[in-house]
Amino acid sequence: MVFGVFDCLHEGHKYFLAEAAKQCDELFVVVATDEVVEELKGHYPERTYENRVGALKVFNARFQVLPGDEIVGSWEVFEKVRPDIVFLGYDQEAIAEELRQRKMPFLFLDAHHPERYKSSLMHLE
Repeated sequence: MVFGVFDCLHEGHKYFLAEAAKQCDELFVVVATDEVVEELKGHYPERTYENRVGALKVFNARFQVLPGDEIVGSWEVFEKVRPDIVFLGYDQEAIAEELRQRKMPFLFLDAHHPERYKSSLMHLE
């Protein structure tokens, strides 16, 4: 399982998703809803939830894409899907802390040129 906003699916996202997919038979991609993005980041994403999901499915039709929790911090997604492991991006330490508390296995994946491919640097998230 992976988590993200995936606004403007850039090369950093693609690398992260491809690396996670290499390590499992089935990858669940949990995408934050527009409202949750606004709550967490203080603004809506540039692309709608539907557009972001569509881009992920075009990138890899085998991904199991599902919406993130409507209530931040509820982690209901773990009740829907009980992943063996959660793959995290290098900048997802806050999620790692939650996973530690829940004793959920996780693994940080290496970044792909974070100085170039980071959404906040690209003014996207």
